[in-house]
Amino acid sequence: MNMKSASKSSRAVRRRYKRMPFGDAAEYASRLSKADRAQFWIDQSAPPPVRRRKREARRWIDLLTAMCVNPPDSFRRPGDGWLTVREGLAIRAQAHARLHLLDRELWSAVKRIEWDDGERVRGMTIDQWRADVSRHAGRRKRAREEVCRYGIYPLSRDQMWKILGVPTRKATDASRP
Repeated sequence: MNMKSASKSSRAVRRRYKRMPFGDAAEYASRLSKADRAQFWIDQSAPPPVRRRKREARRWIDLLTAMCVNPPDSFRRPGDGWLTVREGLAIRAQAHARLHLLDRELWSAVKRIEWDDGERVRGMTIDQWRADVSRHAGRRKRAREEVCRYGIYPLSRDQMWKILGVPTRKATDASRP
């Protein structure tokens, strides 16, 4: 088999350094070079790498963001309400908690993507950030349009959980025998 033609996406995703307890990690890091030490601590704090469900996780994040952030003026419709920042953060926290209980694999993918995005954005200049925002604007616009199909903003919590695939307690209780 010719390894040059192998898909880059089929390669195993691994951490460079294994996770370990903090005391062991501090001792191990003291023996590393400065550059290796930086990578070591990144690997210690990062969520586990994921190979599957990245596209689904990205879509889930975009839908959640569309539901938690007030729409720009160009997307506002008559009758739309407003969410406070506190309400948006509460919705985000509840959605993550529900996802953690119902679908651990997708939750892991969501956490990893959010962590990767945060790391990537921290290293950007303002011009790079603006280019990044405009590059992802189409995807976010499609998520906003999908959320708008369900009704007046802000949606009820039950509608939000249905869109995100994290059903309400009533729906999960009804499905149990």
